[in-house]
Amino acid sequence: MAREKSINVSISEDTNEEIKVIITEEPYIPYKLTDKLYKDLDTANKNLLKGKITPYQLKVLIAKYPHVPTFYNYLSVAYQDAEQYDKVLPVIKTLIKKFPYYFHAQLNLLSYYLKTENREVLDTYFENVKSIQDVAPKKEKFHVSEFMGFYTAFMEYLEVKKDKQKMEKILEMLDKVAPYFASIEEDLPNLKILLQRVNIILAVEEKAKQENAQIIYLKEDKENEQIIYLKEDKQK
Repeated sequence: MAREKSINVSISEDTNEEIKVIITEEPYIPYKLTDKLYKDLDTANKNLLKGKITPYQLKVLIAKYPHVPTFYNYLSVAYQDAEQYDKVLPVIKTLIKKFPYYFHAQLNLLSYYLKTENREVLDTYFENVKSIQDVAPKKEKFHVSEFMGFYTAFMEYLEVKKDKQKMEKILEMLDKVAPYFASIEEDLPNLKILLQRVNIILAVEEKAKQENAQIIYLKEDKENEQIIYLKEDKQK
């Protein structure tokens, strides 16, 4: 039986506020899943993760299964992986228009805007967002992949904004639900690294401020796990 868990996802300053959603491992499939379709979905997913499926092959599958949103989703991911960003947005918009209930389309749109660094759109999207339900108010149950897809995008956005407080609240919430879902427990360390990077950058900025210096360049040195920065003296 698929596991489900109800959780408060609010990251509001008001500690009494509760926004409950249900996280589930049960996939929502609004179409008949035949053995052949299941095999094609599974093969396409595995090949996409390995980078071994082309947009052309996915278009063939879309023509074969025009009622299945997952193949449109895979096509937009394949274009993003190939950095063909001019082809991503039309696919996602088609996906959202044809399948408005399909939450992964919204997640792919967020991924597109994060990769293309469209800060204006992202700022508008995440303005006043306190939980996943703010962006899907009619949806009370989320598949675990939808749930983590949203909070991964949210954390990546907050890393750019260096919003340490919200990141900490999200991680605190995810820590509570992680023991119930292996996939969340597996992805959580990567999200914690985003917060660690923000903490390092904020510390560097504070040090530069104390030294009356202006940071002119920041570079992440992954081998030595540190942030390197060049500075210029403000007094010059």
